Amino acid sequence: MMFKISFLIISIYVLAAIANISHKNQYDERFDIIDKIDKIEDLDLNARFNSIINRQSTAIKTWIDSQNIGEFLYLQKTKSLRLKIPVNFLFVGFNGDGNKGFDLTDDSLIEWFQHIEHSINNVIVPIGEDQLSSEKIPTPQTHIEYAFDIHVSKLDSMVTTLIEDAIYWHLRSEMGESHNDSGDEEHVESKKEQLYYTNPHLVSSLLSSLLEDLGLHTSSYTIVIMNPNPPKDGSSYGYRTGYSNAELKVIHDNPDVFKESTIKNVTSDYEYIKILKNARGQTFNEPGEIPQQQQQQQQQQHDQQQQNYNFKFRDVSKASSVWANTMVQVFNKHRYYKSPGAFKNECKWYDDGEEYGCQFSNLLTSENSDILSQVKDILYNGVGTVYEQMYLFNAKEFEIKENCLVDSWVSHKRFAFIDLTAGPFEWGPSIGGSGLKTTTTLPRVPQVNTSTTDNSIDPVAQFIQKREMSAIERNKILEEISMLEVIFENTCQNYMDSDIYNKERCLNILENIQALQANSVEVNIDNYDLLLGNRNETPGNNDQDNFVSKLGSVISQSLQHLIVQPQPLFRIKYYHRVRFQVIIIAEHQDYNPRDYFHFNYEQFKQEIEKLKVPGQEFTFSIKSLSMADDKGLSLAYQQSLNTIISPVITDEGIFATRLNYFIDSKEMKQQLMRLNTDGHTESDDMAESKYIPIFIFSLSSRHPVFIDKVHQAKSLNNMILAVQSNVFNYPTSFSCNGQQSSQYLLNPLSAILGATALHLGGLVAPQYSYSEATQSVQTRWQWSVGDNPLSKTYSFPFSYFNEFQRDTIQRNYIVSSLERSIQWMNRGSALLLNQKTSMANFNLLKTYPVEEITKEFGIIRDQWRLISELTERLEFKKAIQLCMQVEKLSYSFYLKTEDINAISLITECESSDSFHLPKRTIIMSIVTLLILSITIFTLSSLYKKKTKLKIN
Repeated sequence: MMFKISFLIISIYVLAAIANISHKNQYDERFDIIDKIDKIEDLDLNARFNSIINRQSTAIKTWIDSQNIGEFLYLQKTKSLRLKIPVNFLFVGFNGDGNKGFDLTDDSLIEWFQHIEHSINNVIVPIGEDQLSSEKIPTPQTHIEYAFDIHVSKLDSMVTTLIEDAIYWHLRSEMGESHNDSGDEEHVESKKEQLYYTNPHLVSSLLSSLLEDLGLHTSSYTIVIMNPNPPKDGSSYGYRTGYSNAELKVIHDNPDVFKESTIKNVTSDYEYIKILKNARGQTFNEPGEIPQQQQQQQQQQHDQQQQNYNFKFRDVSKASSVWANTMVQVFNKHRYYKSPGAFKNECKWYDDGEEYGCQFSNLLTSENSDILSQVKDILYNGVGTVYEQMYLFNAKEFEIKENCLVDSWVSHKRFAFIDLTAGPFEWGPSIGGSGLKTTTTLPRVPQVNTSTTDNSIDPVAQFIQKREMSAIERNKILEEISMLEVIFENTCQNYMDSDIYNKERCLNILENIQALQANSVEVNIDNYDLLLGNRNETPGNNDQDNFVSKLGSVISQSLQHLIVQPQPLFRIKYYHRVRFQVIIIAEHQDYNPRDYFHFNYEQFKQEIEKLKVPGQEFTFSIKSLSMADDKGLSLAYQQSLNTIISPVITDEGIFATRLNYFIDSKEMKQQLMRLNTDGHTESDDMAESKYIPIFIFSLSSRHPVFIDKVHQAKSLNNMILAVQSNVFNYPTSFSCNGQQSSQYLLNPLSAILGATALHLGGLVAPQYSYSEATQSVQTRWQWSVGDNPLSKTYSFPFSYFNEFQRDTIQRNYIVSSLERSIQWMNRGSALLLNQKTSMANFNLLKTYPVEEITKEFGIIRDQWRLISELTERLEFKKAIQLCMQVEKLSYSFYLKTEDINAISLITECESSDSFHLPKRTIIMSIVTLLILSITIFTLSSLYKKKTKLKIN
């Protein structure tokens, strides 16, 4: 009993002590909070925070109400960033002066073409080392969006006439037949019911001169839609560089024509490029650079363009008329020169020979002569360019094949054209292809009487005055008024204080309401066809709408495949110094791999130089290795060599199979990395330099060898692989107008240029895009034209990069850098947006200068806007330099947010672990435990002494 009473007393005492401790702890906690609040004063914050933290209580309330640190610092994630792209749509032959007398009014042009694809998301396609176009591969979402600033205009009728003359007087028959140029009836009849081709550089040279005169060539992209009259009824024509197969055979069979030519002894790539360099004269500008004497004139044109920059419809018909009349005067002035060679001194050098000055003599000289006569004119009489002379020399030496006939063309500058009268033609993969260019891809101009069609659409006011409206029509107009009033009431409450766009829209709605109510203002019925429809619609109008809508679809796809091409699924980064090393690995001594028509190393350097950003450094080196001297290389080749049976369609249209050899790129890559042929181990993460090795396997086998089944060259993540087979002409699975095209396996130059451009700057071929629905690559072959390395319709191995592709690479540098910058910013913002604010981490304001985060956040976003403006003006050099700085700032921003997040977490942890008992409570607890222990020991001893033994 005594034990129970003692235990009860001790329990009560312990409970009282615990209660005292708890009460004291609560009092001490409140005291500590008050003490903390009293100590928060004189915070050295930026002026941005002075209005917020001006009193202690307000500061705490603002901090707690923000709910997270990111909200307190005004941070937010970036969903998208827009880059503006200026684009011009110029229409030639749509004033009623072109094919079928088709006429498009200015209102129709704006209505149908002004808002085509106002914005397009940046697209990433799964093309790279490990990806195949047929696989279902999701690609990451990007934050970059392209917004198009579109300008639409028609050109003067005289421009149409000049284009038609350039086409007609330079037509050549597909069959290689000769024509006189007298223009008599016999000559006219001979052209009927035949297929002809003309040189696209002639039309490009005219358009280049026109765009230069209009000031559209340096700061925007242009797509010219042409509707010229056909050369003659019953005939069709297309565009091709070079000659037809029939004419090439004549050239190859008559080598005596070249006996007196100065270029007959070309045997090496060095001699070949030396001829081209000599043609440049004494002065040489970097590809794409503007000569000093032209800069002032172009700057004046640029300033004039900026004055009209915001006009959505730019009427350049008057300016184009002035240019056309000037051209006619220049032609008349020089038309009667004694010899075509007199123009030679007026030819300005342009790397591809497409410049107007270089084609001047050709534009004045009819090409309706037999092929051998024209060869003599080009070789000896100064007609044509050095590139044309070299083309003829190659035709004499080798049995080269014709290029495809096309109805569209991508120039070497920032414009392309579509000829709706040419063709129609078709091209694309003959087996397993999609998105083929067919004869119906481009719309054909309809035969309509547009004057009747335009008058058939009457305004509502005229319609009401001329006819008595029925009750149903009256009700529909009243419903329209009611609908507009509801829209006005919901969206235009304070429209006078809104932005300019919203204000104009609200005023428009108000004017329409008043017009309907008063029935006195002319209102276009197009605004009300939702309810009223177009009562006077005619079949001719339907044909026009179908034509224009299909043309709009073609132009919309052109923006995606020509101007803002997609990016590949691997890292793209700008490097200040890039070293290209070509390593030729040969297993033979049968031919010289570096012959000028095999792999032209000098031509390779010249074309890659075009992709250089001003200020960037490119260095080149080349060396040769022999498999016979290196067993490791020979073993690597043998281990990576495989065979495959591929389907093919013969020239007779018969389906067949063939055995092909190919090198497995992954296996070869591993073998070369193991051998480490050159000893380079540089990383892509280096800030300043990049090393690009290009391995070319030169083989003597008469059987073709490819890379990964179908490629002549392929870009991997740290190297480029290419193969050179001892096969000249080899049919491909790509067909043009029913004929299989050929490729030159002995000359992989174009394939290597394309793979190098992909590796260097992510330049993807124009036929590729990405479908989010199928999560795979889509192909559209409309713009696989031109004489560039990525064009499948151009088979001649000497190809040339254009300014579309150069700009794409530089824009890829900008977009990829901005993407990384946005990702760093979003990661940093997400860290602080997920970090809750509390009393525990409030002292963060005192221990870390958080105002710098808000400053940097604003600075970086301002820099993004500046980059967007520079990109819009196509000033890529400045934009790239700024991107490099912003990317570093963004990474620094992310590191600082990590520091703030870490400090906040540490502060909270220290606050939760910093509970300390007062000294008096600790002493009382120790004394209590000591007394309790003594009491228990004493009671237990007394209990043992009173216990008695039981005796049985």
